[in-house]
Amino acid sequence: MTIDDFKKRAPGILLVGNHPATAQSILDFDFLSGKKTPSVCAILTDGRNAEKFFFGRTEVLIPCYPHARALPPHIKEKVKWMLNVQSGRRAYASTKIFFDFFPDAYGGVIFAENMPERHAVDLIRTYADSKLLLGAASVGFLLPGFLKLGTVGGVDPSQIEAGALTEGGSVAV
Repeated sequence: MTIDDFKKRAPGILLVGNHPATAQSILDFDFLSGKKTPSVCAILTDGRNAEKFFFGRTEVLIPCYPHARALPPHIKEKVKWMLNVQSGRRAYASTKIFFDFFPDAYGGVIFAENMPERHAVDLIRTYADSKLLLGAASVGFLLPGFLKLGTVGGVDPSQIEAGALTEGGSVAV
């Protein structure tokens, strides 16, 4: 799959776990890139109904669900990417569950450190031929002007702007 192929597809992100600074940096990237809506569709986390973020100067609520089965159809159909910010102990199982539940997803990023090597190797063997999967311990995937999965490029809007990350290009990081 080429960069242009990725750009033709919707960037719907499901955040697996809760890491507010990373989620906010994705919304800042989306806004600064000129998108009309955030690419983060939902967050899988327990104990809350929604998480409050900013999209530009506007407050937005990103819905939270305890597991993928609880996602309503209108959100489920948007999900194409995973950003897994769970701990190294949980990231393996939740990544497998994600791809079982979203077999047509394009890929994802595993942010967690300390994932056992055998788990990382199993994920690579299982998904390398059909998905773009980065991690464990990845800072993310960046397709300038289109998709930011993780902390890659910075977590502050000034870092995103200074790096010209919102301008389209032909290189992904």
